[in-house]
Amino acid sequence: MPHPYAVSLQFHLMLSSEAFKDNIRTRNSFDFGAVKIVAIALLIVCPLFFQLAGKGYHSDIPMWDSGGHLMQLPLPVSLLTLIGLPWVVINGNGLRKTIWFYVLGMLAMMGISLFFAASPVHIEARNVLLMAQVMLPVSGLFLGSLMGGRERLVAKGFMYFLLVFVPCQLLSGWSKGVPVLTHDMFFFSVYQHFQYVPLIFVCAYFFSLVCLWKEHAWSMMALTAFMGMYVTESLSLLTLIAYGGALILFCGTQIRNKPFPATLLLGCALGLCSALATHQMQVDSHLTIDPRMYGGDQYSGKFGKLANGEMPSNLAERLADWKHYGTAIIESPVTLFFGHPAQMPREVRTSPHNWYIDMAFNFGLMALLPICGLMGYTGFLLWKNRANMSMTTLWLAGVVVYLVAVDSNFKVTLREPYPGIFAYFMWGMLLAVVKHEKPSEGIGPVRETIRLPV
Repeated sequence: MPHPYAVSLQFHLMLSSEAFKDNIRTRNSFDFGAVKIVAIALLIVCPLFFQLAGKGYHSDIPMWDSGGHLMQLPLPVSLLTLIGLPWVVINGNGLRKTIWFYVLGMLAMMGISLFFAASPVHIEARNVLLMAQVMLPVSGLFLGSLMGGRERLVAKGFMYFLLVFVPCQLLSGWSKGVPVLTHDMFFFSVYQHFQYVPLIFVCAYFFSLVCLWKEHAWSMMALTAFMGMYVTESLSLLTLIAYGGALILFCGTQIRNKPFPATLLLGCALGLCSALATHQMQVDSHLTIDPRMYGGDQYSGKFGKLANGEMPSNLAERLADWKHYGTAIIESPVTLFFGHPAQMPREVRTSPHNWYIDMAFNFGLMALLPICGLMGYTGFLLWKNRANMSMTTLWLAGVVVYLVAVDSNFKVTLREPYPGIFAYFMWGMLLAVVKHEKPSEGIGPVRETIRLPV
């Protein structure tokens, strides 16, 4: 008997093909530049991973922790965007100096920390490797800074990918009889399919929704419903909060438009209903979920405890981690300003689950100065352009704030290659858009603008 969502899936795939056809019909000639932008967007969001051992990441059981073995660590295909990085660095726009200031500032602060935290002849190799890991995702800033005025093309790349990948991953889980996301995509596996990938998808989805919902209303409506199922199956509270809150906020900003956006509201209703239906399936079957395959007590440890008025187990663990690392950070002036000479033993703690605490522990508070400076500069540009800012820019800023200020306070988002490159890419695009605010160069009408109080 076919799965109850099978008919909806077929309808959804039909809409996705119509979106591709519509894009072809609306272009008079082949635009290689536009294809490159869309291809970059596809690479940035695609959760396809490979390993330095020389093979693609494909595992029967999800890898929850690489154990510090670099050769086994899954790396995202978004690293392929680094191939064109030298050209971007040399021929970049006016933001190149700002980004270089941030990059050199990060390198200088971490280098000083390594020098003062330990004798130069006894610098831990793991700290040098961590330094490289922190800097690798920053490449997304350079790439994103080239996307000013091309936001709609980036949004199209995100939309095309999500229209295909999201229902396929849902179908893969349904074929295994489980109401949660699966890492197994038959021919490859998705790394961090609970922790990072769902939130990146939600951020990409809402950016596409804001840019494209008028000209691709039916496709976005169907995608909204599937994203409702997807975020519920992710068992991620941060993802659910982002999806539900942003969906309600977006409806609130659009409901006053004429004509009445019935298609949008129908899509939102479908998204929320599909999320509730998926949650009910989880309530009925979560006791049979294999803990090795689906993250142990992720369901009962989060939603079960919330239903009983208790703190979710993952949040309790994070509070304990923050307290442990925080105590170590303030143990002396040297550790406070320059960090520790060696990382925390993995047998004690694998991670503080907080990018800022992680940086402060390993490199000291000095290492946080560059990102605080970049935040301040971004805030200054937003405030300077507040009187005439596009709705796209406001939502893009919201995505960046959620990834940098919220998600990174519960995970080490900015030093993981897949979410880090995406977050920096969106941040670079925000800087480019705000610094050179102008109508988008993509297909369709000029972006809406909203006037804020001066």
